[in-house]
Amino acid sequence: MCSSPTLLRPLRWAAGLCTSLAIGSGCAPPPYSTEPSIVVTWPLPETTVVGCTVVTVEVTNLLLTDYDDRTEDVPGEGHYHVFTPAGYLSAYVPYTLARFEDISGPVSDYLTVQLINNLHEPLLDADGNLYEYKVPLNFEPGPCEPFEEPEDSPGDSGMDSGMR
Repeated sequence: MCSSPTLLRPLRWAAGLCTSLAIGSGCAPPPYSTEPSIVVTWPLPETTVVGCTVVTVEVTNLLLTDYDDRTEDVPGEGHYHVFTPAGYLSAYVPYTLARFEDISGPVSDYLTVQLINNLHEPLLDADGNLYEYKVPLNFEPGPCEPFEEPEDSPGDSGMDSGMR
């Protein structure tokens, strides 16, 4: 336990600050990561989606930017691609509408999202791996049913904002 006096040794620094050094106590803070990441929060795995689906993502350590406005490579900036059986689309907001009305038939496949830099190239980690996330889904062809905007929502719902 971190508060055990037998595991702690107070240190006095020149500034007069007192800190404690935990020796073998396992009390080190969790590692801090500056690596970007992306996680799909919707749709849920193994669901059946017909014609289209809203895709929501959580992106950390990457500023999502409009790739039409930002065409130079800036570390820490980018967008993401959403891959479905119908192809891919680009997005720079945490939600987008993926359409696949015209796929040839029902298919079990992955909805995949990948982090992309401003030059439209996939972001890679130090080992050359893609920053991506896959969700297994059952895709079915069919019309993309319109989404109704909540009554208390002002203006455009933005369901396809950031999708190109």
